[in-house]
Amino acid sequence: MTMSETIGAIAPALVKAQAEIRPIVKDSTNPAFRSKYTSLDAIMEVVRPVLAKNGLIVVQSVLDTIDGEHSISITVESRVIHSSGEWIAGVVQVPVMQQTSHGFGSALSYGRRYSLSALLSLASDEDDDGNGAAQQQQARPQIKPGPPQQTTLRKLRTDLTREVSITIR
Repeated sequence: MTMSETIGAIAPALVKAQAEIRPIVKDSTNPAFRSKYTSLDAIMEVVRPVLAKNGLIVVQSVLDTIDGEHSISITVESRVIHSSGEWIAGVVQVPVMQQTSHGFGSALSYGRRYSLSALLSLASDEDDDGNGAAQQQQARPQIKPGPPQQTTLRKLRTDLTREVSITIR
């Protein structure tokens, strides 16, 4: 977790918000694992009004890690910003298991949900005592992460800059 230099204004606002956030219903089912979880929509529906009431807003950003031409993981940062300008932030890195739009979207959705839930200390999934992760770890091949490469957005910006430079000459 990272935070602004001072947190004297955001800390009491977060304490008040935490006291007001009601339990969030597990409104979705994952048929593959036969488990229930709380959707990002359900989380946002509960936390947004409480955060706003306390002068807080949440913003999320994403970067992907590229290995050659493929995204191997995404990193989602959730940042809670107070009206004073103070902030706290946390990140979650999620593997991209399928090189498709659906695979990337799934990782993004998981990352956003887990990052926000962790930052606000929300219980949004069934607690299986780590059994699901242990079973998946045995079943799937190990991904060897290489050093972080250019993100897709940086690459796109570089390509566009190159095209604009060529056009101007």
